Amino acid sequence: MANVINWFEIPAQDVDRACGFYSALIGARFQRDPQMPDNAFFEHGDSSVGGEVCRADYLNPGSGGVLIYLNAPEGVAEALSRVEAAGGKIVMPRRAIGPHGYIAVVRDTEGNTIGLHNMES
Repeated sequence: MANVINWFEIPAQDVDRACGFYSALIGARFQRDPQMPDNAFFEHGDSSVGGEVCRADYLNPGSGGVLIYLNAPEGVAEALSRVEAAGGKIVMPRRAIGPHGYIAVVRDTEGNTIGLHNMES
């Protein structure tokens, strides 16, 4: 079966600020295209799943919408330790989900609610 998610868009009012948040939170790196200043694409290497932070008329940042979980490569606890300094807020603290690892939920600088996941911590 193919990945359930193949693309995602995280809405932002301030794309640079949001990219700074995700860079600080999970070490995300972005590709920018000068012809598309309202978009910043997550670098995703060989992964078939990609996404972007974007400002678009059809999207409004805020809580209560679709919840996606981003990989926290250094662990959920480590990512959570950087949330507030990066301008976000912890919505749901880290918790175990049995054999599926650990999750937490944060609110980013744009008001979006985003999940974090890691199998180890």
